[in-house]
Amino acid sequence: MFENKEKKSCISNLTVLITVIVFSVVNMGFTYFAVLQNEYRTYGWAENYEKVLLVNKAQYDSTLGKMSKSEIAEQIKKATGSEVAEQHPTASDTKLTKEDLVVKTPIEGVENAKYSIYDFTDLECPYCKQFHNSGLVKEVLAKDGQNVNHIIRNFPLESIHPGARLKAEASLCVAEVSWNEKYFEAVDTLFNKSTGHSKDSVLADLTAIWVDNAKLNECLTSGKYSETVNSDLTLWAKMWVTGTPSVYVVNNETGAFVKLSSRSVEAVEEAIKNI
Repeated sequence: MFENKEKKSCISNLTVLITVIVFSVVNMGFTYFAVLQNEYRTYGWAENYEKVLLVNKAQYDSTLGKMSKSEIAEQIKKATGSEVAEQHPTASDTKLTKEDLVVKTPIEGVENAKYSIYDFTDLECPYCKQFHNSGLVKEVLAKDGQNVNHIIRNFPLESIHPGARLKAEASLCVAEVSWNEKYFEAVDTLFNKSTGHSKDSVLADLTAIWVDNAKLNECLTSGKYSETVNSDLTLWAKMWVTGTPSVYVVNNETGAFVKLSSRSVEAVEEAIKNI
């Protein structure tokens, strides 16, 4: 009798275990499918999405790798009208000026923090989206929010991401019409829910932000934040940023800066020690 009960108990436990495993696999499959479908919608379905990944991989792994520093500098000069440092600058040989440190975009965290995380990003770059969704910035701010803040620096790669500059300007327009309150919500929406590259589609994507749509349209049509984006382009030329995302820690008192060696809280803490 006891053995039968024990067997029934084992069978019952095994049934529960199998059910849990099956449910987990199905749930993982559904989540993967849902995420993938969202990616497809964002970039024009499967074929275009695959093209985006291939183009990004080609750019980051091949194109930049094959170009010399002087060739990259020449490309940056053509794009921005700014000279770029001959060598990759570090905190020891290059510092940002007071003018460079002027922030024209909303700040996440304490405004007068000693250190800033500069996040050079492209709102249509899949790798930037991965970094944005990684939670690293929020983890750093939660741990050391009185000492560190977060600033997005725009790096729109229009040659492969046709709506990148438009989305950068649109996010800044959201900041204007919401008194800076919904800027980072707009960035999150454009990374994760955007479905097109035209002005109309971007405005439609941003309806979920609940701002004055008429004012948002007026702001975006005016192109008033084009110069703000250009100022970021000039800055990344000086800091020798060659791809997205590129993440730096900047000392706002001295202008010293260092590029993160890895995407981790520990890397941010180590960078702070060195500048």
